[in-house]
Amino acid sequence: MLNLIPKEAEFIINKLHDCGYEAFLVGGCVRDMLMGTTPNDWDIATNALPQDVTNIFPTVIETGIKYGTVTVIINHLPFEVTTYRVDGDYNDNRRPKDVLYTNSLTKDLSRRDFTVNAMAFNRKDGLIDPFGGKEDIQNKILKCVGNPTNRFNEDSLRILRALRFASTKGFAIDPITNKAILKQYTLMDKLSTERILSEIQKLLTGDFVYSVLTEYAEVITFVLPDLKPMIGCKQNNPHHKYDVWAHTCNTVKNVPPKLTLRLAALFHDAGKPKTKTTENGVDHFYGHAKESVKIATNTLSRSSNDLVKSVVNLVKHHDTDINDRKSIKRMVSKFGLEQIQDLLILKKADMLAQSGFRKEEKTRIIKEAEKILNDLKQENACFKLKDLKINGKDLIDIGYNQGKHLGKTLHKIFQLVLDDELPNNKKVLIEKARELKKTTM
Repeated sequence: MLNLIPKEAEFIINKLHDCGYEAFLVGGCVRDMLMGTTPNDWDIATNALPQDVTNIFPTVIETGIKYGTVTVIINHLPFEVTTYRVDGDYNDNRRPKDVLYTNSLTKDLSRRDFTVNAMAFNRKDGLIDPFGGKEDIQNKILKCVGNPTNRFNEDSLRILRALRFASTKGFAIDPITNKAILKQYTLMDKLSTERILSEIQKLLTGDFVYSVLTEYAEVITFVLPDLKPMIGCKQNNPHHKYDVWAHTCNTVKNVPPKLTLRLAALFHDAGKPKTKTTENGVDHFYGHAKESVKIATNTLSRSSNDLVKSVVNLVKHHDTDINDRKSIKRMVSKFGLEQIQDLLILKKADMLAQSGFRKEEKTRIIKEAEKILNDLKQENACFKLKDLKINGKDLIDIGYNQGKHLGKTLHKIFQLVLDDELPNNKKVLIEKARELKKTTM
């Protein structure tokens, strides 16, 4: 545990001690060290006031001065240092109106969300654990500090944090805390889209996401309301054995914990309830991918453009047939190699979450597509114009003039190579360029 602590954090704690103040590592970093993982952030709590901290260290940024937090920079690394505090009244189920400083570390820890996050540590005093966080880690139990109803009334985002922790760490949620979640999740109606998406995206990449999605479907779809119609939407169709939500949960479970894949799996069938029709007792979902794209685009609108684009492309084409070399090459050319690899992963996960109807045929088609894609990678196949073995200079050398005609010729030759009508061989391509020059001049 001790060898995980950065020397810069040790320096800040020791410096505060030397100046007559208490100082501890607190929160998630202590939890992660006890769990044997390296923390991403190192937060420090102290009874020194923000102004005292500013006077002690040469480089300090007042990042959260309203809440007693400043950021100390040591060796270009940031460390948040927060004065022991108790929170004032909450008026929006998110943040306190004000904070009151205290000299008591225990009081500071008592305002935190979960017992596993309410521990402190330094080399001098060892582990400070007034609420049994270490034991809860050992038992893999997540419980609120004190009264869960109060904790969630203070900050409703803690509900999603609890689900995220269950998904990423595999902890069971304590029955009393769980009861409060199921009773109070509607408090999250005041949360910003950005806050919700941040937690949902972390939750989705957890190894235990399936359990959370199935056990807390009502909670998840409260903050993602466009997904709610999927719950209980039956699929009376030989290809399916689950309703849309259960199928979706299984698809999410079946893809690796990569954000774009997990999001695509979550949204790939979101349009099914709106497009459902029944013919002779069999349900159909014609055009559901198009509706799923709309839902994904709307829900993820506050996310990065690159993330939205990747997810939408996967959702849009999750039912597209790509079982021959030409179609695969064209899709790689359009979307990139990684995206098509992900598409095949999604299609396989989708298939595994269906019934056994025509499973051998579906498996064979996916395997053939995987083999074609792997062969293309081994061949260093031409997917982009820049991969072509000739360029504009080569055409000028055989008599082409710079301009549109030269560009059109390159694109035409590229298309012939992409469609396997010509090999990507410089000699062959030069000859084709000479031929095209004769027919167009």
